[in-house]
Amino acid sequence: MLTRKDFPTLIIALIGFILIQFFTKHGGLGLSPDSICYLSTADALTQGYGFLQFDHRPMILFPFGYPVFLSILKILTRYELLEVMPIVNGFLFAVVIFLCSKIADDLNANKWIKFLLLSLITTSPALTEVYFMMWSETLFILEILLFFLFAKKYLIDFSIQSLLLFSFLAAIAFDTRYAGLTLVVTGGTLILGVSKMDWIKKIKHILIFGSISSFFVTLNLLRNYYYAESFTGIRQAGFYTLNQNMTYFGSIIYQWFPFLPFIKKYENGVGYLFMLTFFFIFIYKFFKKTDQNLYIKIASTFTFIYSLLIIVTSTVSRYEEINSRLLAPLYISCFVTLFFYAISCTKNKLISFFKLGWTLLFLSIGLITLKNYIQVDYDIIKQVNDTGIGGYNEDSWKQNSLIQCLISNPSILAENKFSYSNVSPVIYLYTKKPVWMLPEKQHLTEVYRFFKNAHITLVWFKDEVQQDGLKLEEIKRQFHLIPIYSFKEGTIYDGRK
Repeated sequence: MLTRKDFPTLIIALIGFILIQFFTKHGGLGLSPDSICYLSTADALTQGYGFLQFDHRPMILFPFGYPVFLSILKILTRYELLEVMPIVNGFLFAVVIFLCSKIADDLNANKWIKFLLLSLITTSPALTEVYFMMWSETLFILEILLFFLFAKKYLIDFSIQSLLLFSFLAAIAFDTRYAGLTLVVTGGTLILGVSKMDWIKKIKHILIFGSISSFFVTLNLLRNYYYAESFTGIRQAGFYTLNQNMTYFGSIIYQWFPFLPFIKKYENGVGYLFMLTFFFIFIYKFFKKTDQNLYIKIASTFTFIYSLLIIVTSTVSRYEEINSRLLAPLYISCFVTLFFYAISCTKNKLISFFKLGWTLLFLSIGLITLKNYIQVDYDIIKQVNDTGIGGYNEDSWKQNSLIQCLISNPSILAENKFSYSNVSPVIYLYTKKPVWMLPEKQHLTEVYRFFKNAHITLVWFKDEVQQDGLKLEEIKRQFHLIPIYSFKEGTIYDGRK
């Protein structure tokens, strides 16, 4: 129930909503290959084809949650998703800000400290970058905060009803992003650390939580294996070492705390220091028998477990290097935890003599960080208002001659079902035609199937060579490629053995 004291928060949430509209004003949300996978799967769902992605293959790499969310939106609004998603993302961001306010109320901070925290969350480039893109993190971050709310309720009353609620929330988040595994581990750890519960009841609750929270993903993975004999697609071994990943991790932390420019030289050390700090907070909160601020216990546990998962998985499995997008779900829990301990220092009797100085330092750091965030947001808005947000929705793609040719001549892709491209997601975006993605060289079975074709249509974008994909020269060794249409951006080939 909203009260008068919620109005300032609603105003800040409205500012967050408007900010996303400013980012997306020129051309809509930014679109990456992941975005097209979500978008095309949502299209297939609403058309009754199931979980098929842009090349009409079963979607394997990502869980079902976000495409299901998009398909529900499409059915309810009856609009094309790209038309309504800026408003939807703005609304999701506003709800996130409002929920952060509810969590901030537990910090026992004065209204100015709370206002500062909410302002940092609203303007944080780590979050705005997520919400001006069509990414599953937009939903996942909201689910994390809802999980925090339900987890707190459970840690207060330990009721079966509360357990079922926060188990169900974890299940939805886990099937939105596989990184939702961290919420399952966080929930199990929180139950394990409860001191007011006997071990029989504790084990019973952990089993209930584990079963429910992993239910949707288990069905998802079994379906994946049925269609592709792989649970989450073919994953390559890690490319970056642990030390390199800690450096990338530290570089993102530096971006979050720009008031410390000198730490840029020590990004590796910053990464290790961050992990060590939250490890000690996690251990302290885990073994503490009574805790007046349960949100900090939940947030610090999640922050440590999520950080550990990202670092470990990016070391043993190969995907994009650790970046702001991957760590964005950490931002709120990290800042809420650090704000809590900073505020606690201002109330500590041992340093009461320095209370005013500490408070002024704390506020100064926050304001400097806020100024930096606003400047970054302003610079990005100026840039994207000219050409659109970087990605497949940018003006350069909309004006691409090769894309325009495919739009004007749909028969190019209709004549041959064996159509391939090095950037097939963008072809689906503008033509709604399914085109196979060229296989990566490491996937020998897929490469063999590709070269076994007797006749193909190849849409080759000159400046979009994939690092692990087949090169044009390698394809020419197996196929006689005859140019059908040629443009400065690339060429459409008819390929025969």
